[in-house]
Amino acid sequence: MQQPGQRLYNALRGSLLHPQWLSDRFSIRSRQSLRALRDSRILDIGSGNSRNIAYLHASNSVIRLDYPATNRRYDLRPDVFGDARCLPVADDVFDAIFLFEVLEHLDAPERAIREIRRALQPRGKLFVSVPFVYPIHDAPHDFQRFTIHGIRHLLQTLGFEVVQIASSNCFVSAEVLAKARWAGLRVAEVGVHHYPRTQGRSFIHPLHILSTLLELLRIWRQLHVGEGAPLPARASLGPPRQGAA
Repeated sequence: MQQPGQRLYNALRGSLLHPQWLSDRFSIRSRQSLRALRDSRILDIGSGNSRNIAYLHASNSVIRLDYPATNRRYDLRPDVFGDARCLPVADDVFDAIFLFEVLEHLDAPERAIREIRRALQPRGKLFVSVPFVYPIHDAPHDFQRFTIHGIRHLLQTLGFEVVQIASSNCFVSAEVLAKARWAGLRVAEVGVHHYPRTQGRSFIHPLHILSTLLELLRIWRQLHVGEGAPLPARASLGPPRQGAA
């Protein structure tokens, strides 16, 4: 049974008041690519409340798998309880495997990726997403964060061909980058130095938080005026094709 705080948390989902509003928007857009799947046998690892089902065509068949220790916080139970590091499935079974916001919870992500490759058919696809600038969650089962370069390296090292990959960085930067590219602008990254606070007190004040929220609202309204094509999926990955270099 959900606690009152959890019910309020879920009720606010999708609104500006929800703490995960910005990450949820990117999460929703990343799953739009799932709509193209047809007649596929799919394994949804870390299925949680089965939110991915809503994006799938009825011709697909889905097996939902989740880890017992972390599934307790969700309302729905999976079809199978299991561990991504040791999947209870045969070889070369699935056309697609979902791994949305799971890798950060694995103490041995390499083992999970090897297991997924074993379970995928030779031309199967892995759809994966990971958070970066994000607070600790599902503690104590939260072990690491991946940069976009780290996730690419992990997957390519273990034999996957990265077909498409995108990053939201933090806050609205993914949308800002997309808007810039649609406008024909070139985006460059410039390194900066950050130094730890060694003296004095923090200047943060509740009014600063309020002003930040108002600024986010202003940016959100600007970004949604004449919005162009949807952003690409966060990551769509597949094993190398036969004969590929």
